[in-house]
Amino acid sequence: MTESGEGSPTTIENALTPVIQAVLEKDQTPAQAAAEIVSEVRTVITRHRGPLPDPETLAAYNQLITNGAERCMGLVEREAAHRHKQEDRIVSANIGVMIKGQWMGLGLAFVALVAAVYLGLHGHDWLAGAMATTTVIGIITVFVLRQANRKSDDDDDDDDTESDKPKDVSTPANPAATAQDRARQISYKKRKRR
Repeated sequence: MTESGEGSPTTIENALTPVIQAVLEKDQTPAQAAAEIVSEVRTVITRHRGPLPDPETLAAYNQLITNGAERCMGLVEREAAHRHKQEDRIVSANIGVMIKGQWMGLGLAFVALVAAVYLGLHGHDWLAGAMATTTVIGIITVFVLRQANRKSDDDDDDDDTESDKPKDVSTPANPAATAQDRARQISYKKRKRR
């Protein structure tokens, strides 16, 4: 079944009704009519799942275009290499942002604690205590919440919902489209884990 509901029984029935009527109007034997209808049903129900086209589709590309299958596979391979390179860049950038944020947080916490000590030494005990306490509580809260979010994200990954599972994808005219759909699904799952 596809995401758009094209594989639902009513849609298939609606698609086949005119075909069946056209076949029945032709002057042919019942066996020929049945064979033509079965052929149409097979055409409508044929599905393929995965980033690569099925062998029959690759063979058809080879018949239509010189080295068609090889060109399709090259396209899929280049798309996968590009996607992996982009994912590596995203991961590296996220790690860099996280490290910078931790250093900035450490610097701000240090400044706040130094300010609290300064205020405490100059007779502002209550203000110094409040500033030091809120700074320490803020730091602890950030680290505790981050750990809690990581744990809940790990728990969410264990029980995939129906919307997280890859959908059946019909083989498109452009085999790279299937690879792109799969890449989007993988990217969605990775974003959800964060």
